[in-house]
This record gives sequence, structure tokens and C-alpha cells, in this order.
Amino acid sequence: MSWRGLHLSEPVRLAVKRGQLWLERDGGDKFTFPLEDMGFIVLDTQQALMSAALLSACAEYGCLVITTDSRHMPNGSLLPHHSYYRQPETVKAQLALSVPRQKRLWQNLIRRKIENQAACLYRYTGSDVSRRLTALIPKVKSGDPDNVEGLASRLYWSALFSEFRRDHKAEDRRNSLLNYGYALVRAAIARDLASEGFIPSLGIHHRSMQNAFNLADDFIEPWRPIVDALAFRRAAADPEGTELTRDDRRAMATIFSERVELGDGVFALVSALRKSMESLRSYFVSSGKTPLLLPRFPTSAMPAEEE
Repeated sequence: MSWRGLHLSEPVRLAVKRGQLWLERDGGDKFTFPLEDMGFIVLDTQQALMSAALLSACAEYGCLVITTDSRHMPNGSLLPHHSYYRQPETVKAQLALSVPRQKRLWQNLIRRKIENQAACLYRYTGSDVSRRLTALIPKVKSGDPDNVEGLASRLYWSALFSEFRRDHKAEDRRNSLLNYGYALVRAAIARDLASEGFIPSLGIHHRSMQNAFNLADDFIEPWRPIVDALAFRRAAADPEGTELTRDDRRAMATIFSERVELGDGVFALVSALRKSMESLRSYFVSSGKTPLLLPRFPTSAMPAEEE
């Protein structure tokens, strides 16, 4: 299982030689890494040169390559092409999943998201709001027609950060930290969905005709609080910061190393994502008869239920 990652923010040249990732900095320093160990590469610079051979090798090894725009925000990723040997079976199951099953699946995703929000809030603030969130979990019905997710989010954000409004366009460093982390995880989910043979544009809840990653936007939901926890720690480490810095971006790129519970084990997030998407394929192919593995904060981080 690949585990190593690179966050590149300076001019660099990258190539592949005999299964090794070859890296040369402008100053002449050279480094090599086994390509089979590489889980992700974040190109946080417009001055990184990659050979076509390396891009092809990254696709073969399943190494996630993420590009960024002129503002250093993730804007694209390299997806594997037909890497799952039984892709037609996956696509057929994806298209055949009934609407009631899609709604129940969305219900499960939102319930786990709120559960993880409660755990995150309890661990980092100790706020009693975490118990209110826990009480909302069983109120999420199939398809969440009452938008319990929205109510939970309003409670959650007001308690996690002071004087904060969650808005992906707001000029607030905390929002920028969150946006950066979410974009990284979204790209990884899209990669893993494609690896399992899914069509990422066909979502179960998100259905925008302009969105190529609706399915990734569905399944990122229970992973968001893990990003929130990292953003909270980073914001607390430099409370006077007002703009997203290179150090901030590097810190958020460590999201792939965050530990999460999945099933009966604890894994780095990059590995947990792959296992979760593998279980998603089994879930679809079995028409919901096999369990879907979703991330969970450690049980010790969960607030006790009110009597």
C-alpha cells in the first residue's frame, strides 16, 4: 500500500527512471523515491515540470497527482483510465441502484457525517453542542428530506470556530484552510472511484450537469470533519494569520496521513479512502447487501448520550 506523499511548492523537475521517482530542484539537489511507495503528489507550483513517462507511471501505480491554480488552490487531478478489470460490472451496478437505495445510502452518509462532526467538536472544544448533534443523528431519514444536515452544520460551525461563517468564497483564512483540505480529499476520492470503475459524474444526491465529480461530492461528506479537525489545529497554531500561506498548504496536505477508524482497524486517510471505495463497489454490486465502510473518529472522542 502506497504511503508516501510530496507537496511541491518550489521549481522542480520530475521524471521516472527504473521505477524510481526522480526529483531535481533548481539548485541542483537531486532525490529519488520508489514510485510504488508514492500515494500522492501535490504540485503547489506553476513551475513543476513532469515527463509524460512519469505521468503514465503515476497512473499505473495509482499515485494521485493534484495540480493547483495560480492561487495555489487544487484544481485538477490525474485519474486512472479503466484501471479496474471489471469496470462494466461496476457501471452496470451504479446505473441500476434504485432511488430508495440511493436515498438510504445518502441517509447513512449524513448520519456518519454528523456523528463525526459531534466527535470532532467534542474532542477539540468540549462543547455541549456535540450532544445536540448526537441527538440529531437518528432524526436523519431516508434521503434527509428534513435537511437535518443543514441544521447540524449550523450548530457545528458556530461551536467549532468563534465569529465564523462557513462560506467557500469568504475571505477568512479558516475557510481557506477548509477549502484546501476538502479539495485534496475530493481529488483522492475521485481517483479511487475511477480506480474502482465508477463514473464519478453520476451521483446519488449531487446531480449537477456541470459537475464531473458528483459522486465524489456525495462521498466526501463523512470525511469532511477529519479535514475540519486538521484545519482547527492549524488555525489554532497560528491564530494571527489572515491569509493562506505555503506552510498552511503544506500542513493541510498532511490530511492524507491523518489516522481514522474504518471497520475494525485504524488507517492513514489515504489508505482508508481506498478501502472505503473498494467497499462501496461491493455495496453497489451486491445491491446494498454488503456493508459500506465509512470513516469514524475514535470512540473516545464521542460525547456521552444525555440521560
